[in-house]
Amino acid sequence: MMKTTKLLKIVSVITALSLTLVLFGCRETADPDANEPTSGSVKPSTTGLTMESGKFERDLDDNFVIIVTYSFTNTANEATTFYEAYSSLAMQNDMVLERTTNVDPALIDIESPNRPVAKGQTIVVTEAFTMYNTAAVTIEVRAIDVPLSDGPELTNTYVFAFD
Repeated sequence: MMKTTKLLKIVSVITALSLTLVLFGCRETADPDANEPTSGSVKPSTTGLTMESGKFERDLDDNFVIIVTYSFTNTANEATTFYEAYSSLAMQNDMVLERTTNVDPALIDIESPNRPVAKGQTIVVTEAFTMYNTAAVTIEVRAIDVPLSDGPELTNTYVFAFD
């Protein structure tokens, strides 16, 4: 059991380091005047979703949280919410993080993911997830109306790490 735990820790560290290297190795040189979103984001003109930021903060109980901000443009033919259009998942060390609202209200708008958005309109959506530790966090966002069999390229993945 001790060897298995140690092996899992080693594999987790190697995976996190590999993801970090891939993230930095694939960065494009952005025009500093272009206000580009975080590397790996998807442009709203094709999917309706842009990752704006991921920030590490503390919740009201002094636990680490990651606050994720998206720009959501409704590309459907009728009003819809972020949660009706997308499914988001946060993971850390291969464990799913729980959403939380136990944060300073100045940091997130907890109603934004459930707010109806008219066709063609854009809103800012924020989510907060309670972290287990300060290891890297992976956020996966998938359009709900896209079948899983259509492949991983339809899942937008973002990795955030402490500096």
